Amino acid sequence: MRGADLVARTLSKAGVEVIFTLSGNQIMPIFDACIDAGIRLIHTRHEGAAVYMAEAYAQLTGRVGVAMTTAAPGFASGLGPLYTARMSESPIILLSGDSPLCQDGKGAFPGADRGGGRAHGRRSRRGRPTAQASALSPRISTLAGACGNRTHPPGF
Repeated sequence: MRGADLVARTLSKAGVEVIFTLSGNQIMPIFDACIDAGIRLIHTRHEGAAVYMAEAYAQLTGRVGVAMTTAAPGFASGLGPLYTARMSESPIILLSGDSPLCQDGKGAFPGADRGGGRAHGRRSRRGRPTAQASALSPRISTLAGACGNRTHPPGF
């Protein structure tokens, strides 16, 4: 089983039915896994738009909105809207691609330190786990918890 399959299955089990996204090489395996899991992908023309759409979805439905972007520049383009969603207390998840671990420090496109830009970043790229299982396990449980913790839109 690929990590992408694990992410898609977890999202599906948590009730995620739609993801707002702009495609990129680093997230294509998750695209395939989401299609297999029956999760609808809504393509946007800008990463920020994907995050804003996920926020609108969350506010209108009371469910968690999910946005997905490609690595580095795509992730950076979603940070402003992510901050806005945080200040609105909108329940959203922003998933992002990244360069392969084996290419860290070798100038892989697009490699960037995402640790400093995350709303609740806990480690930089230098501190990334090197084993797939250790990298996915805590993130998947966090993802499942985030999808189940909100029962109504903010302000209701």
